[in-house]
Amino acid sequence: MLEVTNVNGTIGNASPQSSDNVQYWAYTIRHGYVFVLVIIKLEACDSRLTLSPNGTFLLTVDENNRCLFINLHRHVVLYCVKFKYPVNAIQFSPNGNYIAVRAVGVIAKSGSDGKLEEIRGEDSEPPSPGTPERDGEDDNKVKVWTVSSGFCFVTFSEHTNAVTALHFMANNHCLLSASLDGTVHAWDLFRYRNFRTFTTPSSMQFVSLAADQSGEVICAGTLDSFAIFVWSMKTGCLLDILSGHEGPVHGLAFSPANAILASSSWDKTVRLWDVFEGKGLVEPFPHTHDVLTVVYRPEGKQLACSTIDGQIHFWDPINGDLMYTIEGRRDIAGGRLITDRRSAANSSSGKCFTTLCYSADGS
Repeated sequence: MLEVTNVNGTIGNASPQSSDNVQYWAYTIRHGYVFVLVIIKLEACDSRLTLSPNGTFLLTVDENNRCLFINLHRHVVLYCVKFKYPVNAIQFSPNGNYIAVRAVGVIAKSGSDGKLEEIRGEDSEPPSPGTPERDGEDDNKVKVWTVSSGFCFVTFSEHTNAVTALHFMANNHCLLSASLDGTVHAWDLFRYRNFRTFTTPSSMQFVSLAADQSGEVICAGTLDSFAIFVWSMKTGCLLDILSGHEGPVHGLAFSPANAILASSSWDKTVRLWDVFEGKGLVEPFPHTHDVLTVVYRPEGKQLACSTIDGQIHFWDPINGDLMYTIEGRRDIAGGRLITDRRSAANSSSGKCFTTLCYSADGS
């Protein structure tokens, strides 16, 4: 019998003047040696989260555009940042020194006295008197932040539509970004420029992004054509188009052990692909609801995916067997108080997990 332990706790806000708390749930599947961490803010469900490569820090952004930088070992919030624009993607670099996020205009950072200090990006200007705030707009930019200082050191603004996915290459020198404008850009973090642009024969909208461990191929999933496009990193040429999904491909992940690509789709399936052979490996992994995201365990022997009904499924990617299932929907609903204005009854969001990540050791 599979034993699941549910651990509850609270992490205090970095600002001593604030009474907000963050509840977290740690699910430990003892027989499967799986640890999944989910952060849920009381007044708004989390829309994005990412774990540092060494498993020490967690970065999470909720629907109110508030970002918490959390030390998991000490159980404390180190930084509290308020983004002006919605954040569609966040990711740590492989060495953990940088964080790439969707571009923002004005942010607020917790100072030493607990008060929020206003900090402006290098490309933003103070609004003129009488100018209304433009919260909720997409500015189509990518900003890269230094973890040690908490400041943005470069802004990339060549995308013409919303940025939907980010991916750091393993060498820490390159950042990839996918957008609804139908392009994938490769950014040089040394010279601060776009050195490669990946395009398609016809206009597409990209919503997912991944690169293999060697950095040879780049893959992006589409919202409209339901296909996966594969390019060569060296030449920028389109190598292949992987077809088979019947819905938007909203999640992509390469296996850490080999060049096998996993894709999740709104057609209620997860598929495995050999990108160098250009074909699927096994039969699709079926689900009863749309699959939102997919992630490999660090050693590549397990696959986790979340569905729109609030469940988390764990698969054996080699044999194609379903290993475990976590019923997480009740825990999401339990993360809100009866007095909260946003609740499960009046919110269509917060009823499923949009992002999953394993700890660094996969335990």
